[in-house]
Amino acid sequence: MGGTGPDKWEASTMQTSRVTTITRNNDFKRIYARGKSRVHSLLVTYALKNRTGEARVAFVSSKKIGGAVERNRARRVVRAALRMSGAAPVPGWDVVFVCRTRTAAAKSTAVAPVLRRHLAELIPAAAADAGGVAES
Repeated sequence: MGGTGPDKWEASTMQTSRVTTITRNNDFKRIYARGKSRVHSLLVTYALKNRTGEARVAFVSSKKIGGAVERNRARRVVRAALRMSGAAPVPGWDVVFVCRTRTAAAKSTAVAPVLRRHLAELIPAAAADAGGVAES
C-alpha cells in the first residue's frame, strides 16, 4: 500500500502517466488547508499542485453518508464518473474527491459532468483537455 504504487482503477482513458492514491494524513491536511475547492451537492473537489510530478488522487466518504456499503458505493460512483468523463488527473496535481450524502444514491452519469467541471475550474491543464467545459 503506502500510496506509492499505481492505483488499480487506472483505465485506458487516463493519460499515460500513472495515478497513485493519496494515503498519508498530512497530505490530506495540506490539500484541505492550501488547496482550492469546488462544491456541488453531489461532490466536493479539492486540488493542489504537488512537487512530485505525478497525478495523485483520493476518494473520501465520511460516516455521515451511511454504513460501509453506502460509503463504498459513493466512492465507486465517483471512480466510475472519473473513468467515464475522460478527464484524467493531471500529472503534478493532488486531487481529493469528497463524496456527499446524495452521491451514494446518484448514478455515475450524473456525477461525471460535475467532476469534469470541477477539474476544469481547478486545474488549468484540465480545462484545455476538456475543451472549454469550464463555463457555468
